[in-house]
Amino acid sequence: MTPALPRVMVFARTPVPGQVKTRLAAEVGAERATRIYQALAAGTVERLRGAGVPESDLEIPWDLEIHFTPPDAGSGTLMRAWLGEGVGFVPQAEGDLGMRMDAAIRKALAGGAPAACVVASDVPDLGPRQVGEAFRALDGGADVVFGPSPDGGYYLVALRSPRASLFRGIPWSTPEVLEQSLLLARREALRVHLLEPLRDVDLAADLPPGFESSRRPIPVSGPREATSCPRANPPLSS
Repeated sequence: MTPALPRVMVFARTPVPGQVKTRLAAEVGAERATRIYQALAAGTVERLRGAGVPESDLEIPWDLEIHFTPPDAGSGTLMRAWLGEGVGFVPQAEGDLGMRMDAAIRKALAGGAPAACVVASDVPDLGPRQVGEAFRALDGGADVVFGPSPDGGYYLVALRSPRASLFRGIPWSTPEVLEQSLLLARREALRVHLLEPLRDVDLAADLPPGFESSRRPIPVSGPREATSCPRANPPLSS
């Protein structure tokens, strides 16, 4: 029987103008901000999708899922049309960001994954190198891995066992997110590994030079009549 692989879960939003990248939209307009977000998220998925087969003994293969919000069937249809097949599509749980990340990690680990990693969808420089380092750190004895963001948050969190306490009482979307998360980890005497800092895109100034908007746009609004959420074929879906 093939052993289960580590799980990478990209947290993403359905690209609807006015509901994604609102701070960026205030600068460049809602439609353009949505196209930029589409490009960012699609780029993240493509970079991580290609990491399923190791090219050397230093690389770690993983299963990839897209965890989307809003968690309705119409969003699932749009996400699959946008990002394609070959990955799992899973609706995010209810609750704040911490509750949703904790639920996703718990489900992955309960399903047999030896480690689980949640990543943001709007970090242009995030790729297999950072995710591979996170899983290697867990294999080497770390209890939790964070990928710091310059704004005080984090773009990646990886665990090999559920740690609900790391996601409780955090002031999400503030500069204190990582600081408070590290404080909680220290209280539990957890071994923490920090990745290199990477910037997410909240404002136009955060975009890398020469960044181009999505070449694969999808309708940014659409029918919501579907009654079930589409998912990729096993074993990548959970």
